[in-house]
Amino acid sequence: MANGVVPVVTGDASMKVVVRSSHNGLIVSKRDPADRASKILALLQDEGTMRRLSQAAERTIRDHYGIEGYLSALESIYQRSVALPGSHIPRRIDDTHSG
Repeated sequence: MANGVVPVVTGDASMKVVVRSSHNGLIVSKRDPADRASKILALLQDEGTMRRLSQAAERTIRDHYGIEGYLSALESIYQRSVALPGSHIPRRIDDTHSG
């Protein structure tokens, strides 16, 4: 997805959280091979839809799962944890062992 690959997945596990059918990929039935085949063929035959889904897939990863988002979330967790009452952040590692 990060490279613009259009995901074609079943609705199992975490994929249904990331992939929204006809928005940034396709969700197909795992028990219906004809459904899978028809959706994949339709996608291959429609260049506009392929491009739109490809761009949306790439955007999904960049905006929600990229390194910038990860670092921002990590910084937010850190900021909240140091704001807790009784939090102590040593200036140096030696500060934790001084008595």
